[in-house]
Amino acid sequence: MRPDVMRVLNRSCSTRNNSSPTATERLGDTGLWLVEAPGQREVVFIWSHPMSILVVLCVGGLAIFAALMTPGTAGGLILAAVTAFFGYILAAIVFNRTHIRIDAEVLSVRHGPVPWPGNKDLRNSDIVALRAHRKRDNEGTDLFEVRWVDRQGKPRVLVRHLHSAEQAREMIEAPLLDAAAA
Repeated sequence: MRPDVMRVLNRSCSTRNNSSPTATERLGDTGLWLVEAPGQREVVFIWSHPMSILVVLCVGGLAIFAALMTPGTAGGLILAAVTAFFGYILAAIVFNRTHIRIDAEVLSVRHGPVPWPGNKDLRNSDIVALRAHRKRDNEGTDLFEVRWVDRQGKPRVLVRHLHSAEQAREMIEAPLLDAAAA
């Protein structure tokens, strides 16, 4: 592992405020929070977006309308299944948070409370670098990811679907991971 990455991973296991068992700090207006506790640090990414509530209300209204208009029909069952699928996704968007936690040995990524794929545990010794990456989806919207580079030089996704370049940059530059992007 590169010395600068090792320094940041080791430094991440100490806290800036040793008088308090847990310290929380908002990282600008990015929707990211830094949580520090003895022996570990954590960056928390809140998934929800202000428009999420409006979308949930619209989908909920559509589900109620569909149930009232098509009771007991095959079309009604299909519509209910599709609504349930999108309802699950919306529940994840509204309620989920991504927790990136680091201690002396492991960097872990957890999504919840609604179950979602992408949870992982990485040994700190396997991380060579962290980088922000911009992607453009099929509709031309820019999305951002934080990727980690393994010992073979292969980039792998740590966190995806960030809303802005600032979120990706703050996640990498947070005291949790700052020198790893160098």
